[in-house]
Amino acid sequence: MDQDSRDKNIPPNDPKNPRWLLDLHNWKFERYIDIASTVETEGYGIVSYTWGYIADFSRPQPDHELPIGLPWDVPTTTGFDLDRAKEVMATIGTRYIWWDWMCVPQETLNGQRTITSHLRNAKREEIGKQLNIYRDAKKSIVWLHSTYWNLQTPLKTLLLAGSKEGVPLPTDPEAYLDEIVQLLARIRTREEGERWLVSGWTLQEGVLLPETVLVDGAGNTLQDDTFQHNGGRASVIDLTASTTALAIGVAKSFVSQADGQEQQNKVGRLIDESLEMANKFRQTLRIMVASGLVAYSKASPLYILNGKRNREFGMAQDSCWALIGAMELEGVPVKYELPMDDIKMIFLTALFEKYQWTMLLLPQPLFPVFREWWWTGFRWTDIVDGLMIPVGLFVDTQIGSGSQSQLPRVSLDSTMTVIVQPPNQSQTFCVLKNLDIKWYLHYVQTETGVEIRSLAPKTNPTPHISDAVFLKLEDLGKNDNAPSISSGMRCVAIMEFWTPQDNIPVGVFGGIVDLWAADGNAVEVPSLKLYPTAQNTDSGPTNTKSRFRHERDAAGQECGQEALLITLRQSGQPVS
Repeated sequence: MDQDSRDKNIPPNDPKNPRWLLDLHNWKFERYIDIASTVETEGYGIVSYTWGYIADFSRPQPDHELPIGLPWDVPTTTGFDLDRAKEVMATIGTRYIWWDWMCVPQETLNGQRTITSHLRNAKREEIGKQLNIYRDAKKSIVWLHSTYWNLQTPLKTLLLAGSKEGVPLPTDPEAYLDEIVQLLARIRTREEGERWLVSGWTLQEGVLLPETVLVDGAGNTLQDDTFQHNGGRASVIDLTASTTALAIGVAKSFVSQADGQEQQNKVGRLIDESLEMANKFRQTLRIMVASGLVAYSKASPLYILNGKRNREFGMAQDSCWALIGAMELEGVPVKYELPMDDIKMIFLTALFEKYQWTMLLLPQPLFPVFREWWWTGFRWTDIVDGLMIPVGLFVDTQIGSGSQSQLPRVSLDSTMTVIVQPPNQSQTFCVLKNLDIKWYLHYVQTETGVEIRSLAPKTNPTPHISDAVFLKLEDLGKNDNAPSISSGMRCVAIMEFWTPQDNIPVGVFGGIVDLWAADGNAVEVPSLKLYPTAQNTDSGPTNTKSRFRHERDAAGQECGQEALLITLRQSGQPVS
């Protein structure tokens, strides 16, 4: 088929359905519009697996092995042959399947059917609507083709942790967490890991297929009484359940410490024991969240962004575009030709539009960020790179579950500034000043991890916190450390709040603060510009800015010295 004929045969884009499906019974490539009535009755299946790392783009699949009517070449793979793959696909149980290896236009180096610009555009559109493709699939499997359940692997050990059928793990809580951290690292190694947990694309697919069964390289499943879905067979949700519970347990121990409560478990008592032990568990939390297996589910954008840090993407652009479906974003134009900074801006802008204040349930950033040859302050787009640990790990919150319409609206403008505007039908919103704060929990993030600052004996206070301005997000209950007349609230702290000549107030993001205060002043504002760090502001009250920078620099002094040493070494400068 010549190029013109192939282009004319491209179906029009339907945002809700795939353009093409594969008929496993007849080994034939079909346009969705030609089989729509059958598919609407029978449904189609879908497979999540990773193949890019074993694709040989210099060697196309032989024509006689390809489905009838496939209008482009597909690369061969070194990890499995086509016959084996077809056998596994048959276990899905549907005649038609969406198999990205075949159903998304591919390019090879030496093929006979080079894809046209029209097919390349179609490829981008198919990538952009994977949310709907996965959501509407009737059946699915996750194919872990580098894992075999009859062998003892780190992944199997992790899944069966706590089961009587699993490998015995340490009973001491500290040693147990150390073992889990090691397993989280080993499941991604080339020697004994599972590549499905390394690929960036499958990070998205796991989010979209939470109750899908995990099938090994031979098409077998792992069964155990501890698995709650698919008749006791291991599913995607089993990858996250125990890891999430462990992480929340450690996080709650830090909350107990900051609230001055007596610790109820050994991990909490170790956290109270010394700064060294507290920092160890902060780092444990960072590792667990960065594994991508904490809150590995829909409507968890900050956790998904953390999880991508340990994933590999064939192209840098896919670190955003490959997660559009996982974030349930629709209508976002997928453009690979743009610079990465622009792609991050488009992606983050869409995330703010959909998730609003959920995207700012973050600690105050008090750490430097390395960019190529120098260290700089935090930028909003660093959220996209998964650098911030969600405060939701430490607290129970209703923000994002219906309360958003009552809160001011947030958006990201072209200058990388967060703009806060009144909720619908309102002209202004209130911020709180001069609060008589009786107790607070202030979440900040340093190089070590999240620190909760408070007035408790074993934590650090936040200097001058009463000078901040606060934007209330939700009410909190009473706190035994504060008088009963105090009102509890979860707020965004706004540092360096001031109003320049254009009468649009500005401030610096101070992270989430849970506070209990007796009284204060409510100030109505028409809008607010919120900067990520003090160095992003153009000008402001000099004494406030200097004090904020001093506190920030003091918090990061040790890591800043280490950052300087690294920078000098990388630039070839002698370091004594």
